[in-house]
Amino acid sequence: MTDMDVKAISTASDYVHVRRKPNTHSKIVGRLYRGCSADVLKTKNGWAKIRSGNVTGYIKKSYLAIGDDAKKMIGKYGQKYVRVKTSVVTLNVRKKADIKSKILTQIPIEENYDVIKSTDHWYKIEIDGDTKGYVRKEYVTLHVRFKHAKSMAEIKAERRRKLAAKRAQRQRLAALAASRSTRSASSSSSSRSSSSRRSTSSRSSYSSRRSSSSSSSSSSSSSSSTASASGSTGSDIASYAQKFVGNPYRWGGTSLTNGADCSGFTMTIYGQYGYSLPHSSAAQAGCGRSVSLSNVQPGDLIFYKHGGRVGHVAMYIGGGRVVHAQSARTGITTSSMYYNQPACARRIVG
Repeated sequence: MTDMDVKAISTASDYVHVRRKPNTHSKIVGRLYRGCSADVLKTKNGWAKIRSGNVTGYIKKSYLAIGDDAKKMIGKYGQKYVRVKTSVVTLNVRKKADIKSKILTQIPIEENYDVIKSTDHWYKIEIDGDTKGYVRKEYVTLHVRFKHAKSMAEIKAERRRKLAAKRAQRQRLAALAASRSTRSASSSSSSRSSSSRRSTSSRSSYSSRRSSSSSSSSSSSSSSSTASASGSTGSDIASYAQKFVGNPYRWGGTSLTNGADCSGFTMTIYGQYGYSLPHSSAAQAGCGRSVSLSNVQPGDLIFYKHGGRVGHVAMYIGGGRVVHAQSARTGITTSSMYYNQPACARRIVG
């Protein structure tokens, strides 16, 4: 969307109901929130028929800024972003707005990158929460993205999605607690059995020590291979992670519903399957085992460097895509695995 595409922007204090017909008793078909854009199809008797997203209906015209008034609001409510031109294979992102500046990474075509600021010949863009840099204007096209109205069906679906995500998290935590309880009971039973055998005779004691050692080894193996014990796979974990898409990003956070940063997101997801990962993308890059970027599987962790060191982590979900807590602007979202240049991959399961 360019500046000329902007027809109207909502000025409602929060949101205004969009109705099927131009009267206040008509059925509500959606909500147009403050700052959302809309196409004005016609106006009559103080009402405007609008189209915004998947919603078409009527609102009071007084809740809209139209034409030049709307364009004045672009900077406040429109998010500018760039897309690499199709004539470019990959584009260098530099540390400073200078052709001689250090290259931070390279970005591909088809991905969108939010603009932080603009200079004469450069855009400063955000790759993820840890990587920001400059690209030359001649190699990208500039667009403006606005939020749109939500239909009542979409609002209800979003509520159901959030409830389903919370329910899935409760079930996962309950399953993890049950698994730990079972292992604890098994370990306790084994310990009592070993103690009983040791009290019978020195020969039994020797046999008991061998049994106890074997039991301890088995318990350790179970703890370090939770996926095998629970029957969960990398695909199961990747599928679970996607339930939280749309939730917010929060630096330093570890909540799947109220906000997490990139490593907090992957740490919490894997933690709910019994794996203990550190709250640091650089530290997580040393967990599990290394796998080739050409051989990644769902559930694998993909790492991206910033300034020569790992600064971001995402989870591979298949089809060349990842799920991650990308930034405060995007929240938890899915992207191409190559939205940024991946540095390495690690497999936690298996």
